[in-house]
Amino acid sequence: MKFNKKAVGILLFIFLIIAALTFLLSKAYSLYSIHTVANEYEPNKQFSRLIPREIQTLDDITALSKIELGYFSAKSSINLSPSVSPSSKKFKNYYFSAETKEGTFKGLSIKDKTSEVSLVSKSLQSQDQIKLEELFEKGNLDSDFDLVKLCLNTSPDTLTLLSSSHDFQLAMSAIIFRSIFIIYDGGIFEFELPSGLKGIQFGDPKESHTVAIFLYDNRKALFEINFAQFSQQEIDFFLNTIDVNEPELGE
Repeated sequence: MKFNKKAVGILLFIFLIIAALTFLLSKAYSLYSIHTVANEYEPNKQFSRLIPREIQTLDDITALSKIELGYFSAKSSINLSPSVSPSSKKFKNYYFSAETKEGTFKGLSIKDKTSEVSLVSKSLQSQDQIKLEELFEKGNLDSDFDLVKLCLNTSPDTLTLLSSSHDFQLAMSAIIFRSIFIIYDGGIFEFELPSGLKGIQFGDPKESHTVAIFLYDNRKALFEINFAQFSQQEIDFFLNTIDVNEPELGE
């Protein structure tokens, strides 16, 4: 039986068109699903990436000498000690608040996160390590800061119909990771303190009454600090006074 070459060519062309349409429809549905999920987690908000910012030093901050909140006063050194040594007094969670002379409420809460399992460890416990390394790349699993930074810099807005399956999976995972945090108005910022601690700041005091900061060492998050009605200068003043005593090896 002889086949008509022209008919075979037409059938092959139709098959390719159907395959291409199926592929594009599948990608379009995936794109729609990701944006739907993203809108559920962060309705009416764009997925802003991390913005590097420089912390003002105490030499730059000349208008402040102290911050007073109730019985708490930050003047020189705030000693936050996440030590695991039995002989050391372990840092506890604190909340301070006060009404200023101008009648503005100020609040500051500090949450110790050193006893919590790191995000990387949680992920490795629940997922196959090889698959995670393929998805996030091995270097981004070295510390919580690296993993969080990757996820906060990954936006579904960059996806197109031609994006790879890996990009779609990474974007969906990033959305889930972002849901861990409260995204305040004004942007998300990354910084590094002179001590070497790295931080991520959620919110800009000019646009949000509340700003959250997570401080990380080279492995995981140490503290979550929430500021209410603080200016950026006051936040930087506070960050400059922090002296974290890390546990010595063997403790």
